[in-house]
Amino acid sequence: MSGQQRRRRIVHVVDSFAVGGLENVIVQPINRLLAERFEHVVLSLTIMSDFKQCITQPDVRFIELHKPAGHAAALFPHIYKLLRKLQPDVVHSCNLAGLKIAPLSWLARVPLRFHAEHGWEAHDPKGQNPRYRRLRKLYKPSARHYVAVSKDWDEYLAQAIGAPARRRSLIADGADAHTFAPSPCGVAQGVPGCPFAAGQHWMVGTVGRLQTVKKQRTPEVVEEGNTGLLVPSDDADAMAQAVWRLYADAASARRFAQSARRQAVKSFGIAAMVHSYERLFSGQRLDESVDIVPGYSGQS
Repeated sequence: MSGQQRRRRIVHVVDSFAVGGLENVIVQPINRLLAERFEHVVLSLTIMSDFKQCITQPDVRFIELHKPAGHAAALFPHIYKLLRKLQPDVVHSCNLAGLKIAPLSWLARVPLRFHAEHGWEAHDPKGQNPRYRRLRKLYKPSARHYVAVSKDWDEYLAQAIGAPARRRSLIADGADAHTFAPSPCGVAQGVPGCPFAAGQHWMVGTVGRLQTVKKQRTPEVVEEGNTGLLVPSDDADAMAQAVWRLYADAASARRFAQSARRQAVKSFGIAAMVHSYERLFSGQRLDESVDIVPGYSGQS
């Protein structure tokens, strides 16, 4: 890239790179940040699956270390040498397994060290495990900045881990507002393979994985009475009543849908998420009011 500014190199550190919730946190920024400004390395402590084919950028480097079960301490010398060789501008670690690499990033003199907490562990769905809390506090000095994907995680980092506001950012997972959009003709379209016909049946969809750790509510996504209705977790009767209420009141359902669409595009769209990561990876704070050249494709 002679005559041009050197691209910023980002190393994304994960425990494994397979199907799961890391898609938005890693795949979307890699695919949508401009290749002229950023280059990416995905470092998996264990293995990678065919999930890496979701990344469409052509020059992304994939490294898997095949860590056996247990702590990654035996790999620390190799990881340190690897970071010194790669000389990244940014290390972007994810979840507790990735956080353990933060001290090595500091020793390797990586300027920007971001750690993203994507979601609760299945065996610690409320973040109450004292050992995990101690570990996160232990590694806190070497993580320059934290990224939480939900309000409850941001509060956990503040209250349980003691991360100050200046070292935290809340970046919600981005929804694909282009794929999941109202029909341009205003008439509901059929879903391929679905036995129910649009226009003949009132269809109810669900979003999420059928796992216990995923059943927790994220009330910041829904504004009660404006973009939808909130019901208590694990209350099937309340859910049924809310669904019936929307079925019986088409005007309210339509109003909720329109308001939710506007909020999703503005606050929870992929473009907004990627733009936030672009600013962080460029070394800017999200609360800085500055004009920058967009470093993402703008697709949503």
